[in-house]
Amino acid sequence: MPRLVEIPTTSEAPDDRIGRVFHDTYRVMRRIAEGGMGTVYEVQHLRLQQRFAMKVLEHQAARNDQAYARFRQEAEIAASLNHGSIVQVFDFNNDEFGNPYMVMELVEGTTLNQYIGGRQLALRDVLRIIEPLCSALDSAHRAGIVHRDLKPSNVMVRRTTSGGYEVKLLDFGISKMRDTDASMTCDNVVMGTPNYMSPEQARGHAASVDAKTDIFALGAILYEMLTGRRAFEGNDAPDLLRRIVYDHPTPLSTLRRDISPALCGVVERCLSKDAANRFANVRELMLATRETLRSHPKRAATPEPSIELAEPAPKRRPVLWGFFWIASVAATAVVAATAVSSTHSPATETTIETEILPPPKQVPSAPEVLPSFASDLASPGARMLALGAGLYRADGRGLTYWADPEAPPKVAALPSAHAVTALARSADGEILVGQADGTVSGWPLELDGTPWNHRVVQKPVQAVTAGADYLAVATGPEVHLFNLKTTRSLKRFAGEHDVLSLLLARAPHRLLLVVRQTSIEIVDTDRRRTIQELPLPLPPLDARIVSEPAQGELELAIDFLQGDWVIRRKFQLAEQRRGVFELREVGTERLGD
Repeated sequence: MPRLVEIPTTSEAPDDRIGRVFHDTYRVMRRIAEGGMGTVYEVQHLRLQQRFAMKVLEHQAARNDQAYARFRQEAEIAASLNHGSIVQVFDFNNDEFGNPYMVMELVEGTTLNQYIGGRQLALRDVLRIIEPLCSALDSAHRAGIVHRDLKPSNVMVRRTTSGGYEVKLLDFGISKMRDTDASMTCDNVVMGTPNYMSPEQARGHAASVDAKTDIFALGAILYEMLTGRRAFEGNDAPDLLRRIVYDHPTPLSTLRRDISPALCGVVERCLSKDAANRFANVRELMLATRETLRSHPKRAATPEPSIELAEPAPKRRPVLWGFFWIASVAATAVVAATAVSSTHSPATETTIETEILPPPKQVPSAPEVLPSFASDLASPGARMLALGAGLYRADGRGLTYWADPEAPPKVAALPSAHAVTALARSADGEILVGQADGTVSGWPLELDGTPWNHRVVQKPVQAVTAGADYLAVATGPEVHLFNLKTTRSLKRFAGEHDVLSLLLARAPHRLLLVVRQTSIEIVDTDRRRTIQELPLPLPPLDARIVSEPAQGELELAIDFLQGDWVIRRKFQLAEQRRGVFELREVGTERLGD
């Protein structure tokens, strides 16, 4: 453990860290959150010009050997797990006063706790969230790591351009490893957040804690997503622990009528008091959940209220995961010293979520975005892309192409072993794959030629497009423009909101359309400058170019979430005069049944 020195009471106060440079590398830009244990900042790497989060363990906490050991263990575990749904850690060090800090991925979104907010989630949303969460946990278990503090506030979620969710698992601070120091997992010490503890944790039997402990917590999270309420509540800590050990939660079937008996059985098996009766591993749980949710009969149609599309919500500042680490550290302790509220009230911090309204009446249905057989080929963490009757899937197994459901697929190995974070079609007709280490590769449509690949950035590629000698890559709110042939960096464009999609248009000019949460930014690629920003009525889920005639307006299709429906609105990008555009709505469709 490093030697700690006294910190000056004024010059090293948390506010005074803003503007300071750590180890000639990380400039502190702003404070995200603070608590009794530590502080989280947004920092900028001086040479890479990339944003990261820095978590600093404060002086008094760093004096505690176990607090320091857990802080370091969290950094080491997260750094060792290479998974797209686990927050990445890039650096660990101590400042000149001996305060340890770690530098990690800066993730924008909201916690699952806030996203649930006391409501019952749609079954398809439950599946889209639980699959990547299970995949992340399975990766940790295979590495011999048990999380031990799985809960909604340790899971970040953010809507993706495809209508799914980006899920990030946080906080391995009290995780148990196979070869961990016994002093950190001693019996008779109750560790974890009470409402999601397993019975063996509630009894203080640390030696009995294994992967099935996390399966119990996953069952409690599933229960909460399905019902909007926690599986276990208590008047105080002892009462809550007693209920976890001896009582059963209210049956799901009495709280929600559209849940099948099979799905009830999956949750009940997760929440079994006897660990031997739970699922053998997370993969088994994930497959069972997927089968029950995908085979679930659809509810009878109900009349849809007539309502106009919502106006844009007021601008809100994104919530960064660091805030919730502070809350997590404050809440994770010996439970006997923790008072537990008997009511479940969601957090009140501001999020980037906008008000969701029911869909408008009499909107025509559009065909599904993916072929009907796509659901049978989906896998956790995979990206899917449909072109005509064909389907592409990119994941840890490589890039797979099905010409039709009956034909054998073609499979090609990807250039990097890192997670797939983007899949798109280029303006020149290639298949583009972006990965978590910043690698981009381009593939012929039939996977029958020689692909190209470049590692162009140092962060996960969130969106990618290419064509007309240009390559554009999005990392968070930034867009990087490169020469496609030489990969020479041409320009970097910054923005306030994350990029959801990149589209490259050829007419009337070579334009790059940067689709963000509140607007479409129009970039003149030849002149390397933004020429206009057009507001969007709602945060989009996805956007694509429908047609690009040689003469006439470019047509876009943009998908929005409204109630339980995805609404596709079609727009023409009309040029009123050179360099001045407007979006003209020309049609509306409803996706799905």
